[in-house]
Amino acid sequence: MRSAALFLLSSLIVRSQTFEVAAIKPSAPPIQFSGREGGPGSSDPGRVRWSNSTLKALLTFAYNMQSYQIEGPEWLNIDMFDVTATLPLGATRDQMRVMVQNLLAERFGMRAHRDRKEMPSYVLTVSKGGPRMKLSGPENQAAAEARRGPPPMGKDGFPEIAAFGKGVLIQFRRGAAKLTCNRCSIPVLTEQLAQQLDKPVTDSTGLTDTYDFTLVYEPEFRAGPGMVGPPPAPAGGADGEPASPLQAAIQAQLGLKLEAKKSSVDIVVIDSIEKMPTGN
Repeated sequence: MRSAALFLLSSLIVRSQTFEVAAIKPSAPPIQFSGREGGPGSSDPGRVRWSNSTLKALLTFAYNMQSYQIEGPEWLNIDMFDVTATLPLGATRDQMRVMVQNLLAERFGMRAHRDRKEMPSYVLTVSKGGPRMKLSGPENQAAAEARRGPPPMGKDGFPEIAAFGKGVLIQFRRGAAKLTCNRCSIPVLTEQLAQQLDKPVTDSTGLTDTYDFTLVYEPEFRAGPGMVGPPPAPAGGADGEPASPLQAAIQAQLGLKLEAKKSSVDIVVIDSIEKMPTGN
């Protein structure tokens, strides 16, 4: 009886590490939406869909890492796929990450290992004069009402998005970007900066409050599907001066300083992976 119970438990554990059903196919134009819908914690927890997703994006989710922590061939961030999968009942987000790892190993023949690597990174500190961000307050009715209807165009060329609740909103137009942050902690900001810079960003500000602010800046260049722009700025400037438009914007608008350094980071190295998946 005990061995039967152990066998049943083992079967449930193995079952929880794979999708019930999964289909993968190359994305077809036009590309109108890119991202993930459904899965644990959403309104559709038993089904998840990635639309127009690169394998790099799938890998960052699977290993709970940033893009700069995944090392592999360049095409991982170029070729796009649509993935639809059904999850076992009660699956958690952490279990879904393992399911994606197993799916990539099964369909793309992926082999990978974990390592550590020293790489260029940044540290975020407070500039001389202190932070220039507004401390968050409770959302009022006027802010809630302002969210209704089409937003007016602001002087910076972006739609004026009124207070939209806790979180981050990033808007892009040619040559510029605007980050709006409501009731955000500094770790939330550093996570957004790490995504924009594609490098680690460490919080050394000592700030523990939440803030409301906007940041308008020239996006850093990153190669990828449909992305064009100037070559990247150097990682550090002479005499402590900001070396890129983003660094300058952070210092001028937020009263914070983004300084270059080196750090040792956990990475996942893709040893081998096929460009096309096997049959569904």
